[in-house]
Amino acid sequence: MAVTSPATYRYRLPLPPKGAGSNARSHWAARNRVEGAYRAECAQAYREQGTPPEPLQHAVIDIEMRVCRKRVPQQSSLRTADEYQAWVRYAFCLRPRDEGNVHAAVKAAIDALQPERIFPSRLEHGAGVVVRDDARRLRFMAPRLAEVASFAEEGVFVTVVEQPSE
Repeated sequence: MAVTSPATYRYRLPLPPKGAGSNARSHWAARNRVEGAYRAECAQAYREQGTPPEPLQHAVIDIEMRVCRKRVPQQSSLRTADEYQAWVRYAFCLRPRDEGNVHAAVKAAIDALQPERIFPSRLEHGAGVVVRDDARRLRFMAPRLAEVASFAEEGVFVTVVEQPSE
């Protein structure tokens, strides 16, 4: 019997917007709109970066959020389009202070791993990387938070490793 190495998929996602995650202190409807938009953005990023031909039955998910803690100058002092783009990314993205908040911040990105589902009242965007995100099928590594030197290095890095069925 031939031994095959497990399939590994690596994705780079944008940082979640402010107001996403269960720790956000906002009205539930506003939080749902923000999370839904982020879930759709993540599902699109998953599809663009390549998904398995069939959703994975069992997998290990590893999440690392990389954030830059540099101070951005005031908006009035920005001179170039690149400076402005960096300011916009900094101003409107969520940057958790510790690992405990990373999982809550990227919950919508985790939900986007599942196939797209249509309910009577809403559409849940998904990319179909994994069948479901329950504990029987997925194992989550502890989310990590890393500080990077520049805004260009920021993002949520998701690694999905296929596991053999039990």
